[in-house]
Amino acid sequence: KSNKKTSQKKERKGKKSKEKKSESLDDSTLDSITKLLAKGENVDDYPSDADELEVKEEPREPVVSKEGIQISIDLPDKARRKKKKGFDVAAFLKRELARARRETQVLLHQSHFLCLVAHLRYLNLVMTDETLYGGALSIIPPAHTSSPKDLTLARLTALVRWFREFIPMNKSSSADASPSAPFRVRLMRVLETYLAMDLMEWVAIFVLVCRALGLDTRIVLNFDVCPLKPPNEELPKPLLQPKEEEKNIKKENEKPPKSKKQPKKRKGSDSEGEEEEFEAKSAAKKRSSKSLSSKLSEASSRKSSETLSTKLSELSKRKSSRKSKSSGKADREEEIIENINKKYPTQKEVKVEDDKQGKSRKRKSEEVGESSKSRSKSSKASKSVARSVNYWAEVYLERERKWICVDLETGRINAPSEVESRLPKPIFYILAINNMGNIKDVTKRYASNFMTTTRKIRYDEKWISATLSKFQQNKDDKESKEDLEMEKKTEEAPMPTTVSGFKNHPLYVLQRHLLKFEAIYPADAPPLGWMKSEPVYARECVHTLQGRTSWLKEGRVVRIKEEPYKIVKARPKWDRMTGTMVKDEPLEVFGHWQTELYVPPPAVDGKVPRNEYGNVELFKPWMLPKGCVHIPINGMSRVLRKLNIDAAPAMIGWDFSGGGCHPMYDGYVVCEEFADTVMDAWNQEQEMKVERAAEKREKRALDNWRRMVKGLFTRERIQAKYMKNQESSA
Repeated sequence: KSNKKTSQKKERKGKKSKEKKSESLDDSTLDSITKLLAKGENVDDYPSDADELEVKEEPREPVVSKEGIQISIDLPDKARRKKKKGFDVAAFLKRELARARRETQVLLHQSHFLCLVAHLRYLNLVMTDETLYGGALSIIPPAHTSSPKDLTLARLTALVRWFREFIPMNKSSSADASPSAPFRVRLMRVLETYLAMDLMEWVAIFVLVCRALGLDTRIVLNFDVCPLKPPNEELPKPLLQPKEEEKNIKKENEKPPKSKKQPKKRKGSDSEGEEEEFEAKSAAKKRSSKSLSSKLSEASSRKSSETLSTKLSELSKRKSSRKSKSSGKADREEEIIENINKKYPTQKEVKVEDDKQGKSRKRKSEEVGESSKSRSKSSKASKSVARSVNYWAEVYLERERKWICVDLETGRINAPSEVESRLPKPIFYILAINNMGNIKDVTKRYASNFMTTTRKIRYDEKWISATLSKFQQNKDDKESKEDLEMEKKTEEAPMPTTVSGFKNHPLYVLQRHLLKFEAIYPADAPPLGWMKSEPVYARECVHTLQGRTSWLKEGRVVRIKEEPYKIVKARPKWDRMTGTMVKDEPLEVFGHWQTELYVPPPAVDGKVPRNEYGNVELFKPWMLPKGCVHIPINGMSRVLRKLNIDAAPAMIGWDFSGGGCHPMYDGYVVCEEFADTVMDAWNQEQEMKVERAAEKREKRALDNWRRMVKGLFTRERIQAKYMKNQESSA
């Protein structure tokens, strides 16, 4: 064996030596060939092998440009950072100001409503005074004293006619009278003088008279509150705009010289002449408009003065006619008016007295000028608001079993449409308060366009009902019947005459106003009418459509072989795989009539059926799998793992907080045969948990006591060892 090994080694060495020799021969032959070629080309200085090696060993510097190297790599869409948009401070401030204005306007609307409710309750509280009841009862003649059961429309009209003649309203002084006295004092003054100074006193005395007769009477108030939306007032201009204003002023200053060159332009073409004529006409129109406005203001001031003079003349005529009829009554009225003027002087009389005391003429002229300006400004508004009414009464007739409105200014009875025509527009709320202090919203009785305009400008009905519920008692048959009558009146209202009136209307709908997930079913529903060649459908025909997943959340599934009733664009969805927002995907939606109740699969061999995520979708009670039990206790996973029982978490819905969608869980779903064992194990676990907590608490208390006792012992030991020397030295 050793000889064989040595022989093999020798063979290997011989092979290696032969290879080296062959390599050396190859190198020598190559060198000789290169030398021969160099001599043939007359090249003397041919580099040797050493020089070649030196040249090869020299390091080469990399060729790099002065600007450097730039390498760009395309990243996926998910890894790219989105460029932040610049923050627009002016737009942000504008949005915040608009939001603050809207919020403050809503608060003003609510506070105004509550203040008027308090005002109505105050009026009713004052009218419960027994002294006022006695005074009202003393002026009623025996002919008008009738029981509530015998009261009819004819007797009520006779009572209203007598009241309007016996206690008139002094309309001439209603604008100048200052109601600074308390309301009770004012009512006592009316009962003493038989003359009401304004509409509120007049209606209050009539309500007192009716309540003194035992009639169920309400005082009704029109709530002319501030609107919900803020007025379209321009916000203050930014600070950079004065430069623009200066430019505009310069342009306006540059315009007059152009007008001087107009005669030269007449020599030009016809078009230039036409332009000049148009400019001249526009300037003349402006001047005429200014002159017309000044003339209108002068005419309005004249009309206001004429109306005052006509009122005074009417008063004098009434006094003269009354004197001719009966001298005794006229003397009594003149004495009453003189006494009232002495006790409660008007603003005109105060001004006359001040003038007599020696006021300057300049002040008089300023006051006259201000009054004429205010009258000229309010002349147009006075035509529409002068006849407006905010107070009236309602009397309940037991024979008719309905509330009858009484308008004292016109003397009309049971005419809510006439009362509506004289109300200031728009109508927001109309509330009434009865003898017991119960407040009732009767807007539907007096607002004929409640469904179209009034309903949209009011605040949330839930807030209104919650506010008024504190001033209401349990409903009786009278109130329920009244509610039915008002609902019937609103339903019998005519169809809107404009396209905007159909929007969000509770009774009618147009095809153009349907939302994305709304549709009319059946498709061949008969139209109730037409609006500009567009069919009008009943609101009952409008149904809400949903997708398959949305119907599953409602505990329903789409029937097999049901075609979608409508195909819409799905809501934008974030795709996590691509990192992009997916938009404009088609979504098949179905109606309620195309679905059926969800039937879950039953439990088999102790295994709870679950979805692909390992949960049981329990959005509705009937979605519980057959043979399973829902245990609404969270934190049972440890007990279930110990028992090795199959269970699945019960998903009851979705939580959309935190900028995402998260599932909500409530306990676990287990098979019926394991429910008792799971509950027993859970109860034992809870008992053991309580025991462990008690042991831990006891141990902590003992450790604290032990630490305190050891500290006391060490303190005594230190005092015994080191404090003796101090005591002896002392």
